[in-house]
Amino acid sequence: MKKFMRTIALTVAAVLVFGMTVMAAGSTTTTTTDANQQLATQIAQDNIDMNYTATGAKFDGLKPDWLARARKYAADHGLGEIYTVSNITHDGPATVSFRSKYASANGEYYMLHYIGKDWQNDAAYDPEAWVVIPVTNNNGTLTFSSDTFSPFALGKGAAKAVVAPKTGEVIAISAILAMLMMAGAVVCAKKARLQK
Repeated sequence: MKKFMRTIALTVAAVLVFGMTVMAAGSTTTTTTDANQQLATQIAQDNIDMNYTATGAKFDGLKPDWLARARKYAADHGLGEIYTVSNITHDGPATVSFRSKYASANGEYYMLHYIGKDWQNDAAYDPEAWVVIPVTNNNGTLTFSSDTFSPFALGKGAAKAVVAPKTGEVIAISAILAMLMMAGAVVCAKKARLQK
């Protein structure tokens, strides 16, 4: 009887564990798909809104992965929150003015501009090929200038110079190695003196 009860208990436990796993897997996939769809809808609506008030340029929506890329770059480089992304098109260099639901009358904003080659080819994406462009805010109308046009992201905060983290890491490692080498040289010099 005990053996029979153990078998039933193990079977019930297995069904519960595997049943919960299958349910969790299904809900996670649905949530991710829904989130991407919501982002795509938000980006499309943002671009419709900005086109309505823009002067001199056309705003087109991009896939949600461009929003994720811009947000990652901003986070990695200590920049303010990224609101939305656009493929802004214009013939030649231009100054572009637009309004956005994200912009208040007196807030500070910046544009993050992707300058990588062949930006429409995902395989060619360079995560460090972004530049920060200052934006002026005239009572909620945002204005910026650019010589080239492709993906842009609207961010909150002051435009500031960005130092690539790779360069900073190399300098930090070089400094640590130099200190270790100097410490080793001091130890070797003391040992050499003691041996004389």
